[in-house]
Amino acid sequence: MPRASRLFPVLAIALVAAAVEIAVMHNAMGLSLSHVMPASLRVQFNGSDARTNATIASELLASASPANARAAQDYARRALLRDPLVAEAARNAGAAAGLLGHPDAMKRRLDYSLWLSRRDLPTLLGQIEERVGANDIAGALHFYDIALRASGNAGTVLVPVLVQAVEDATVRAELIAYIARYRPPWTQTYFDALLRTSRDWQALAAVTRGLLEARVPLARDTTDQAIRTVVDAGHPAEAYGMYLAKAGTIGRQALRNGNFTSFEGTSPFDWNLMQDAGRQAAMVDGQLSIDVVRDTNGPVAHQLLMLRPGHYRLQAKLAVEGEPDNALPYWVVVCLPRNVGIGRVEASRLLDGGNGWSGEFTISPDCEAQKLILNVRAMDTAITYKVSDVSVDAMR
Repeated sequence: MPRASRLFPVLAIALVAAAVEIAVMHNAMGLSLSHVMPASLRVQFNGSDARTNATIASELLASASPANARAAQDYARRALLRDPLVAEAARNAGAAAGLLGHPDAMKRRLDYSLWLSRRDLPTLLGQIEERVGANDIAGALHFYDIALRASGNAGTVLVPVLVQAVEDATVRAELIAYIARYRPPWTQTYFDALLRTSRDWQALAAVTRGLLEARVPLARDTTDQAIRTVVDAGHPAEAYGMYLAKAGTIGRQALRNGNFTSFEGTSPFDWNLMQDAGRQAAMVDGQLSIDVVRDTNGPVAHQLLMLRPGHYRLQAKLAVEGEPDNALPYWVVVCLPRNVGIGRVEASRLLDGGNGWSGEFTISPDCEAQKLILNVRAMDTAITYKVSDVSVDAMR
């Protein structure tokens, strides 16, 4: 199916929505003139006024019949003869020409309307429609950009269309390239809408990764939420590619931030820490500090790993403030997407005399991703743990 035909349905929706939006704006301060005085009577009172004739042409085009189009064309021409600088009249003349099957005339009049005013939203929508009809996606995006920069109301109409349009891979590639080159001010608004409303995880993943690889500035929390959304959709490998694009020069790692020095990031591939009334975990001075009240158990920290099949060793150090009664925290490794536990590492006395963990687990070929979880056990008193130097290393 040609690219243009795939875009026409969403574009048509946009143009209808734009007409409604414009009508709402025109009536925002009260009843429009058409509700107060019929068009024919207005012409009798002020038939030589260019803007009155242009407005009547707009009203006629609200019902796109050939008869109305011909009448609208006459009123638009009359307006331009009286004042050739009325963008609304030029735009209406172009719209009427299009409805009457004269595409060349439509283009000339829309180009003239754009020359008169680059802030006229219906003119810009007409330019978008003309570019889409010509399979000129880059040209359509150019006029999207102008419209979104020029009109505060354009985003209501056009951003949802772009969210839906990037489900097409060709449109998606063009949009990423356009944003990467021109860095338009509506980028974050668009990305927020994509994250909030898109039902296509592949489009979300591709746009996020493309923009991150192009070093387009995006809010960190929304980037991390996009990564989380793709993980929750059941595609951790694609989400990890997004994470690596965000991390920049940081390559693939078995475990990230094992020394608890980085506070950046809340994606599943970063440390996710428990913060509730019974368990409080925070990164302090290169350690994970965990405060646990009595009779409280459960997870306090977790991180998503992307380990290749093989044998691994988990190691970490543990300091305890209080009397744990040997009920020390423990690590579990859960295989995704099956959500099956494949490893458990209990705390014990280490060779250097301190407390910590040192244990092994195995990743099978069907284990696409792994969730590493630190759990605490319930005790009779409150206690504080200090975790440091966490590592996961492949065994040879």
